[in-house]
Amino acid sequence: MMKFPVGVQTFEKIREDGYVYVDKTDLIHQLVTTGTIYFLSRPRRFGKSLLVSTLKNYFQGKKELFQGLAIEKLEKDWFEYPVFHIDFNTTNFLEPGNLEAKLNGYVSDWERIYGQNSNWTTIGDRFAYVSSTAAVAWSWWTSTTSRFWMCWTWTSRWISKARNTVWRTGTARC
Repeated sequence: MMKFPVGVQTFEKIREDGYVYVDKTDLIHQLVTTGTIYFLSRPRRFGKSLLVSTLKNYFQGKKELFQGLAIEKLEKDWFEYPVFHIDFNTTNFLEPGNLEAKLNGYVSDWERIYGQNSNWTTIGDRFAYVSSTAAVAWSWWTSTTSRFWMCWTWTSRWISKARNTVWRTGTARC
């Protein structure tokens, strides 16, 4: 009997627990190897979390999870990269301060892994420091700097916009 992953949003759980998985990893490989910057927008309940989870496992070099899938034959080098995964699914952002608290928690966790610099106090500056430290530590810096910083600049503006919305109206439209 086939097991369908109803409510399962992580690639790792789907693969390890033997759920049915429609293999689209060839498209993920294409996305990663031929693209520059993407904005992925999909309706609610259309697999955004699963896609991000699949990308996370791919960039963490978890080759064993991709056995038997198209990407196993396409990917020659299974390198491990630092992954900064932020999940906004579990927090009520209608409450002022929740966005900052959530981001602060993530950055604090990453500072324990990659180090911190007491000169940087804002969430944006702290994240920039952590990400650059991680990039240097993993020799990732040279090939992805421009793409990474473009993404961070957009994220930084979004965070600032969300923060202003929280304080002006009492709600975050995230």
